[in-house]
Amino acid sequence: MAARPLISYQSDVTAFPEVFESMLQMMGTDIAGLSKAQYKVQLEISQTIWDGGYAKARREAVKAQQEVSKLTLDKDLEALKTRVNQMYFGISTVSWEFSPLPCRF
Repeated sequence: MAARPLISYQSDVTAFPEVFESMLQMMGTDIAGLSKAQYKVQLEISQTIWDGGYAKARREAVKAQQEVSKLTLDKDLEALKTRVNQMYFGISTVSWEFSPLPCRF
């Protein structure tokens, strides 16, 4: 919705020639010229009635993009978990291999 007010002041307006005015006055008709101040208000309202399925397709595309992002995040999270497990068990193995064996004499 848009409203556009317009106010203008015309220094030169249409006027009837003197000959024409005098003819009209003889006939008993008096016509005044246009006012120099003119006002105009315009209101425009638009609503989409049918967009050919564009809005629905856009919503579905957004949902698909969100699903792709979620799956990518899940994959990255799983890779991180795997890497953390590998590091943990690698450190555990190394510390077990280098721990001193109990000696009994």
